[in-house]
Amino acid sequence: MKKSEEIIGLPVISIEEGDEIGVIGHVIPNVINGSIAGLALKRRVWYQQPSVIPFSFVVGMSSQALTIENKSAVYPLSELSDLEEMLAKGNEIIGLKVITKTGDMLGKVSEYVVDDEGSIAEYQLEDGQGTIDKGQVLTIGAKLLVIDGKVDIPTPPAKVATPTEPPSPEVKEAPEPPLAKNAPSMEKSPANEADRLRQMVGEKQEETILGKASGRTLMADSGAPIIRKGEEVTEVVIAKAKKANRFAELVESTRIPPS
Repeated sequence: MKKSEEIIGLPVISIEEGDEIGVIGHVIPNVINGSIAGLALKRRVWYQQPSVIPFSFVVGMSSQALTIENKSAVYPLSELSDLEEMLAKGNEIIGLKVITKTGDMLGKVSEYVVDDEGSIAEYQLEDGQGTIDKGQVLTIGAKLLVIDGKVDIPTPPAKVATPTEPPSPEVKEAPEPPLAKNAPSMEKSPANEADRLRQMVGEKQEETILGKASGRTLMADSGAPIIRKGEEVTEVVIAKAKKANRFAELVESTRIPPS
């Protein structure tokens, strides 16, 4: 089984031709049945028509490569209307809010694990809050993943008691000289302060653009739409833009009035 992020970047090898025909750029999930519908190849140039591989044509998948029988398993996206529709809708698993059927909010999906058959076997919550088995999933919607039961939260390893040693004789240390008034503080380094400021600016930008309409369509390198012109910026859209390194462009698109 592999995480979705481990599939992206894998070279695609044709067994019959013995040749590398591309690199996986995007995983296309089917949110209706909780599986992977297909895989989009990275475009060599931005104007190239996207190419996709239906997951049923995948022969094998390891940590080094993904294999198919031959090049006929690769289709132009325009020839597979179902995959084209999924990309157009921007169906994504990562970023979905997770809620139980009793109404408890558990966080957001940060990653999912795919088995050899293309089924999503496990969903992982952000910040290590736990994992969700596919058998717990009731509904996968556009913004919410509804589950039955509790989340499996990993427990930290138990601490091993170490034998105590007798206390050593107390040794009095000489008092340290007082710091000069203008001595630099060691609590906050310039680098840490800069990181904190960047984080604050990023959070403020997210608050500013949330709910606004995009003035243009924004696409990922794989050809998958991040947001279409006139659509509203949501938390899921922001997560997709960050993952595709398009957040700055997303911010700029909200300053363009949709015509």
